[in-house]
Amino acid sequence: MVRIVSPLDSARALLESGKQFLRVAQLALEHDPNDLAQTVFASCQDAVGRLLAGYLLATGCEVEKIRDFQGISQRAREVYPEIHPLLEPLLEFAEHFLASRYPCEDGPEFSAESAAEVLRKVEQLERFIRDRIERNSK
Repeated sequence: MVRIVSPLDSARALLESGKQFLRVAQLALEHDPNDLAQTVFASCQDAVGRLLAGYLLATGCEVEKIRDFQGISQRAREVYPEIHPLLEPLLEFAEHFLASRYPCEDGPEFSAESAAEVLRKVEQLERFIRDRIERNSK
């Protein structure tokens, strides 16, 4: 049986999934911040994709690829200019997000400090999006 869900239900499911990826990033940072910094970035990228997809779906926008950080963040900025201040700092880490998936010799350096910073910024994004979706659903 196929269960049809509303865009709002889909958005909430994506937010919950994003929150789970943030939890993975938190655990990695707590466990071994130096060795697992790259894992923090990969988990944060997954979280951002799901958070932005949920934000877009909640208002009826179509979503294509959630793993394309620059693509989905550009789409979110076009549709919701108010999100720009939260996404702009994350764009600094676009190279880290890519390298966390496709390591290369001349890629960016992953440090405990940069991992903690990106996690903090993605958590801010998550709170903003969750608040907006819940406020708009009432």
